[in-house]
Parts: sequence; C-alpha cells; structure tokens
Amino acid sequence: MVEYCHKEIGEVELIYDEFAAFAGTNSQYLMPGEELVITAGIGAFSKAARPSITIDGANVVVKEDGSAEYKTTVGSSGSNTKKVRISYTKPDGTIATVEKDVKYTVGVPSGLVV
Repeated sequence: MVEYCHKEIGEVELIYDEFAAFAGTNSQYLMPGEELVITAGIGAFSKAARPSITIDGANVVVKEDGSAEYKTTVGSSGSNTKKVRISYTKPDGTIATVEKDVKYTVGVPSGLVV
C-alpha cells in the first residue's frame, strides 16, 4: 500500500492555467555611469511554459525559476524606457506574448551647494 501511495504521489501533475508577466528595475532614478538592473519573468511559472525574454530586442538568459536579469550601464540623462517582451507557452500549447515598458530616469550631476 505504501509503495502504491508513493507511486501515485509521483504521478501528480500540476498545470498552471494563469500566468502574469512581470518586469521591474533596481531603481527608477539613476545617475550617469550607474548600473540599471531589469528583472523580468512570468508568475505561476511552469517549466512547460518555456519563457523567452528580450529587452530592447536582445535575448536575455532565462534562469531556472523562469526569471531573467538584464544589466546595463546607463548613459544619457532624462527619461528613458526599455522595452521588455516576454513570450511563453500556455497550457493549451499556444504562445502568449506580453510586452512591458520599464521606465527610469537618469539624473544630471550637479555641483556642490553651500
């Protein structure tokens, strides 16, 4: 009986049928030369989802947990946007794609104020 129960436990298959894409940064206000880190992925992750993530058209390596981390050094001051595109396979086998804009601001260094 114990062996049968152990076998049945191993045959349980979880299928997530709801997904939520996410994309976020380490900061929304940066100074020139500082590093911008974008973390993106899907919630309720299932390995069957096989996500594919690009940021500004560049492929980003997807980690075991289904998330990806993008790092870049920011340059020009002012408001900036990175385009994040997350594609994944839904449980019914169709491909879903979510696009997110990640906005951040790069400040301008100023002199000392007395």
